[in-house]
Amino acid sequence: MNKLKHFLSKPNNREWVSLILLLAVSVFTLDYRYETQSLLTSVTGVQEHDPFDGTVMPIQEEPDWSSLSTAEYSMSYQELPASKLEPIPEYRTDYLTYDSSKLGWSSSKDLDIRNTKITYPVPYAGNYELDDCGEGCGSHPAVDIKAPEGTPVYSIANGVVSSAGTSSGFGQYIVIKHNGVPDPQNPSQTTTLYSSYSHLSEFFVTEGDEVSKGEVIGHVGDSGTATTYHLHFQLDSADAPWHPYWPFTTAEASAAGYDFWDAVNHGVGQDNLYRYTHNPMDFVQDYLDSDAVLTNTSVSTVTSTSTTEDTSSSEEVSSSVVGVNFSDMEIETPAFIMPGQTETVTFKLLDENGNTKKDASFDGSMTVSLSSGSNAKLNRDSLTSADFDKGEAELTFYADREEDVTVNVEIADRSYYSSIIYVIASIEPFAKFGIASDGYFVPNKAETIQVQALDINGNPTPGFYGNGDIELAFVKGSGSFSKDTLSSKDLTTGIAEVDFTADSD
Repeated sequence: MNKLKHFLSKPNNREWVSLILLLAVSVFTLDYRYETQSLLTSVTGVQEHDPFDGTVMPIQEEPDWSSLSTAEYSMSYQELPASKLEPIPEYRTDYLTYDSSKLGWSSSKDLDIRNTKITYPVPYAGNYELDDCGEGCGSHPAVDIKAPEGTPVYSIANGVVSSAGTSSGFGQYIVIKHNGVPDPQNPSQTTTLYSSYSHLSEFFVTEGDEVSKGEVIGHVGDSGTATTYHLHFQLDSADAPWHPYWPFTTAEASAAGYDFWDAVNHGVGQDNLYRYTHNPMDFVQDYLDSDAVLTNTSVSTVTSTSTTEDTSSSEEVSSSVVGVNFSDMEIETPAFIMPGQTETVTFKLLDENGNTKKDASFDGSMTVSLSSGSNAKLNRDSLTSADFDKGEAELTFYADREEDVTVNVEIADRSYYSSIIYVIASIEPFAKFGIASDGYFVPNKAETIQVQALDINGNPTPGFYGNGDIELAFVKGSGSFSKDTLSSKDLTTGIAEVDFTADSD
């Protein structure tokens, strides 16, 4: 934590200036709970979409897991023969709680139960023990659906994309807002629900997109905190503090004496789970539209990796890289990360004006490394032109203990370095705002000031989560800001910098 404070502090002493932050009370809310998985998403206004007309399953086709060979068990969706795919089985709690020790391998019913158990390994409000306990034995707020890598994922109903992004826990995820749907607790009334789809390998929608029931929105993956390919399918109520919701914090798990996995297994936060989430499979199956038309309008956001033949060709010329047609590189990294988390590192190839060069290319490969190989790792150690989609490429960064790390890139005679990534053990919650500068301003000359999210001790903290605008205004004097408003996205490191120009002295 001291390293983060050092990073967020200027070497010279700061003086407070007479400026005030006015909070926009119309939409501004704060949540003081910290989630290590960065689960919070921005608030979007009510948007209209096609009315509710039933649901579809989030995954349509699955293999019969109980009948696959060893080789087929690890195949992707695209590799499996069509004859091995069939409609996903019904989510049945009586099957999920059936005693596994009594299942045989000859009865068709026993095989159906086996397949259902494998397809839904972690039920709603279940645990990670695979112990036939079923629902109510833990605090997992979703249903995990095992599926081959690359399996299409469908929007369960008409709606609007509330958010789509990446977090260390949920990996690549999508949240869809559904207005005017039957209330699971009172079907005679309507409400707003948020469905979420996590651990994706890729997604094809962005915030604000209107989606239709049965539209392909992504593919199954194992991004984030996942031990195998599966879909984490969740349904939140509108009053959940964030989406996708998680029912306990790291601090609450630690206070109970558990790590993350054991906290789920022992039902930490189960009351919160029942308050803010609903059984997603019950909802889908209650309103299933068997005549729904499925659509696949997706365009892959992930560039295919090179074939073995291409890779060999790259290796042959890697020692003498030529043909680099970009001017610079920007490496976007998280300012901080906690041990055990994963984050995305983005590489942008730039033109001479500092803009992303969408047609950038280079021969051979570039070497990607970390300044420290002992506490962190990247999922790959090189990039080729094929890895860049419109001038951008992504790698996954993982850290396992506290230490400072930078990402380094070497290509031909060029070297590029990222800013420091601080691996820290804990983050203090947000308590108040502050503004810092050197205290001196020259009329009509822009000076940089810091808007700081501070903890209870007055130290900058990235533990700020708020919805709505933070407005900057004057208590005394006059001038102008380069930005009049800020949002939580501007304070992901605890500090936002704004240029201030005074009108006079």
